[in-house]
Amino acid sequence: MIRYLPAVFLLAIAVGCEKPQTLPAGMTAEQMADYRSKLLMTAEPADAKTVIEVRNALQPADSPEGEEEEAEQSSADSPPTGVTVVGTIGGMPNPFGSDNMPAFPWMEGQAVFSLVDPTTVAEFEGEEHQHAEGEECMFCAGKARDLVDTVALVTFVDEQGQPIPVRSDTLLDLKQGQEVVVTGTGSVELGTLRIVADGVFVRQP
Repeated sequence: MIRYLPAVFLLAIAVGCEKPQTLPAGMTAEQMADYRSKLLMTAEPADAKTVIEVRNALQPADSPEGEEEEAEQSSADSPPTGVTVVGTIGGMPNPFGSDNMPAFPWMEGQAVFSLVDPTTVAEFEGEEHQHAEGEECMFCAGKARDLVDTVALVTFVDEQGQPIPVRSDTLLDLKQGQEVVVTGTGSVELGTLRIVADGVFVRQP
């Protein structure tokens, strides 16, 4: 059985013993602890699939030739389906461009992060192409854009179904490069796998 972290324990972490933690605007320590209690899993969910596997399973088949309008609509969206997905937070250059997601893999002001397929992470880890750290590389940027279909956008929502207005790394103490398993509802919208998450488990290295 999957268990979630106790709210009381997480509240102690959020508040801190000696040094108070700076909380996001409009959020109390109790709210932060409640979100962590609900969303952080202490046991790994079974039968996780990769981003690519889930995307391929959810992507609707093309409509018959001649039905162009229906085909365009079909290729854009898929119905929401329960999913369990494994991947890495980041682990590649920004495939969306700095204008669209400047804090990649995070989204500023929202509990949204980019989950990258393990094969893509391994491909960039094994890349022999070298450049200075932090240097903008057109080769890497182009390669990342080509692999954008191997990235899922994971969103944590509030009771109204809106993205929680806090970055995911702040909300759940997540870190770039962590391998995680996400549960929730997935759909392919305009070619992008989007997951409305109800839980996340962080694998230990």
